[in-house]
Amino acid sequence: MHFQMAKSVKQVTGIKVYKDLPVWIVEGHNDVLTHIYRGIGSKHLPLEGITLIHFDAHPDMCIPIDMDADIVFDKDKLSSALSIENWILPAMYAGHINTVVWVKPPWANQLQDGKYTFQIGKHKDSGKLRVTCTDEYFLSDTLYAAASDLEVDPERPMYNPKTVTLHVVTMDPETIGHTSSASSKTDTECKTLESEHRDTPLERNVNVNETADNSNQMPEKMRTCDDNLKSLLMDSIDSGTAFILDIDLDFFSTKNPFKDVFSQKQMTILEELYHFEKPKDKSQDCLKTSLSQRCQQLNELENILQDLSARKEFSADVINKDLRIQKFLELIEDVKKSGKPDDIDYNLIHQAGMTCDDNDELPHHVSSEHEINQLIVAMETLLSSLPKPSMVTMARSSYDDYCPKEQVDSIQHSVLRKLQTLYGKIDVQIDYWEYLDDDDDPLNEFCLSESSTTQGKIDTQQS
Repeated sequence: MHFQMAKSVKQVTGIKVYKDLPVWIVEGHNDVLTHIYRGIGSKHLPLEGITLIHFDAHPDMCIPIDMDADIVFDKDKLSSALSIENWILPAMYAGHINTVVWVKPPWANQLQDGKYTFQIGKHKDSGKLRVTCTDEYFLSDTLYAAASDLEVDPERPMYNPKTVTLHVVTMDPETIGHTSSASSKTDTECKTLESEHRDTPLERNVNVNETADNSNQMPEKMRTCDDNLKSLLMDSIDSGTAFILDIDLDFFSTKNPFKDVFSQKQMTILEELYHFEKPKDKSQDCLKTSLSQRCQQLNELENILQDLSARKEFSADVINKDLRIQKFLELIEDVKKSGKPDDIDYNLIHQAGMTCDDNDELPHHVSSEHEINQLIVAMETLLSSLPKPSMVTMARSSYDDYCPKEQVDSIQHSVLRKLQTLYGKIDVQIDYWEYLDDDDDPLNEFCLSESSTTQGKIDTQQS
């Protein structure tokens, strides 16, 4: 089935159009930024004003805490400074992306649904990248700064603060195409359907009209989607110069990898240590006090962990006077019981603590095949009402265990088939070779044409 797409995104003078829609597949989500920047460099994407529709179980809206803001304009240094949770805001400060719509599954709660308009810029004193958004998501990571604390330089407007918009929306398959017969399928039926998908080859440059009989056809009534969400997405796309569709496969099934490393008892200790005391109100005095206290708290926790990592011996008097040291020692002793003492990763302990600092752990919901199918169909229904994107980026997120390894290939295959159904010919590019075993061959699995990696670049053989 080939959907009738909505009107095209407005054309920008001098911007090229890809012959076939590129779908870049990476492992770590921050690696998609390389392909977005190449699209800008080749003039297939505009320099600024891009809208990012971001399907993900995580917002990825953090900032590297110690990164100088100026690094944003040095793409080589920027690439090495980024990780999976902090790649979007630097691109927004650079001006390339000005609107993000984070479409999240029902079990993701790091940010509440709503519209967030704020500034991102260079802090006058520290030179670091900071935001004016007062949501606890940013406050707990000490990323907040008042607008008056951001540097404005009339002679270097490129470095001035940017006003950006983030929309957060939950995609509930029960409210998008909820009348579909697919919603009432049993797990067994969905498993059979998924098996049929795997048995049908996914070809790399295929016109869907020629293969319609092999697709999972969606009933006409399934195309009804929530009007508010549809309007929000269309307005966000219309306000930009181009539209990138970004999909993290952990959107469909999500793990909190720290749950595989730390027991519930250990995570509870970390929650107590890293608890973020929210400001009483959002006045500047309260925000500055909260920020100062939080910075001090995190610095002291890091210093204690560094001392423990260096095998520093604390006197009984010091331990008795500092409840935090007591709790860390209790945590480490409990970790030792489940592994070798030399295996303790103190940096990992800190990272885990930072994920439960505001009493809201990372999302964890390993979906059934029925739930995965519901979300995929709901996404297809929603996308069918939007224009064709300029580019699709996709992250597997399985190497770091955010998307279950045993499910990621099946999810990827099903999502690619839906993209093929929606957009016709797609040009799939695999860019996660370094994470594969020697005998793994994703090109063979998906029946794609060969691609090769040369000096970090992907060379494509056109069909």
